[in-house]
Formats: sequence, structure tokens, C-alpha cells
Amino acid sequence: MPAPAKKRNDDDTTIGWITVTYRSVLLAVMALLFVVAVVLYFAFPKTSHDLMSSLTDSLSSLTSKVGGSAPPPGHGPKPAGNLKTSFTNLDGSVKVKKKNSNTWVTADYNLPLEKGDVIQTGAEGMAKIVFADLTNYTVKPDSLIVIEQNSSNAEQQTNVAVQVTTGTVDLSTATYSQGSKSQVIAA
Repeated sequence: MPAPAKKRNDDDTTIGWITVTYRSVLLAVMALLFVVAVVLYFAFPKTSHDLMSSLTDSLSSLTSKVGGSAPPPGHGPKPAGNLKTSFTNLDGSVKVKKKNSNTWVTADYNLPLEKGDVIQTGAEGMAKIVFADLTNYTVKPDSLIVIEQNSSNAEQQTNVAVQVTTGTVDLSTATYSQGSKSQVIAA
């Protein structure tokens, strides 16, 4: 004879589990922040506009310092003549010989580069150079380049050129005005 079945008691407690994922928490927080931002935007339009424009200026400045892809805010047309050039990224051994010097100095972000300057990267060195027209030259390891041209005329046309004596250089151009020129001269 089978054993008597145990009757289920209505007093038994059932424990339930609810799973909360990080993604759902993150989405809820983002939705809450969005709602708060929209309410603040309509409640304080002038303050919101000022805050957004200061954030935009900060981001623009940051991208120009990091990637050289955007002009710094508040900078208008460049004057005719020689333009300023600078390093935006230095990695490893990078040396510079100024046009009017016989000694090599260690490259520095504050070191202005001019026409006639020679840049040398070591076996582990790389340098990114940005010209005033926002042309980017990435100098690869074991390279030697000379800045041949870096000028602008009254029509805001730029003329930028580097001579590669040894090694490799990658060129990334910016938006040009009609008649501007950027070139890499191979030895």
C-alpha cells in the first residue's frame, strides 16, 4: 500500500527571486538623469544654454589638444607668413636639431618647430606633429625628417612640406582652403 500523500498546507511560504542586471540599473539611472536634464533645461533655459556652450568649448579644446582635429576656440584666420608647428604626441626617443644649431635636443611639447628643423625618432620613438593648418604628420620609428615649408599667404592658403630622409611618415590632411598644399618629399 502506498504511503499517504502529504497535504499541502496554505501556510507554506514561497520565496521568490527577482534578478536585477547592471544594464537595467544603468538604463534606469540614465533615464532619470535625462528627465532631470530636460526639466532643468525648461526651468532654467539661459543657465542651461551657458552650460552647454561651455561644455562644447571644453570638448572642442580637448579634441584639438588630443587629436589635432579641431581648431582651438577663438582662433580666427592665421596671418600670412611662417606658421607655428608643434608636437602633439611624443613616444620614446625623439630628438630635434633646430635650423640654427648644431646640437640635438630632446623633443618637448613646448618646443616650437620651424622651417629647417630636423626631427629624428629612435628605434622605439614616434612623434605626431601638427602644423597650423591642422595637417598631422606621424613620424614612425627610426625616421629622420626635415621641415621644408610651413607658410601661409594673405588668402589663407597654406603650404606645408616635410622631407623624409630616412624612415616612414604618415600624413593626415585637414580641410584645406582652395590652393593650399601639403606634401611629403622623399629623398
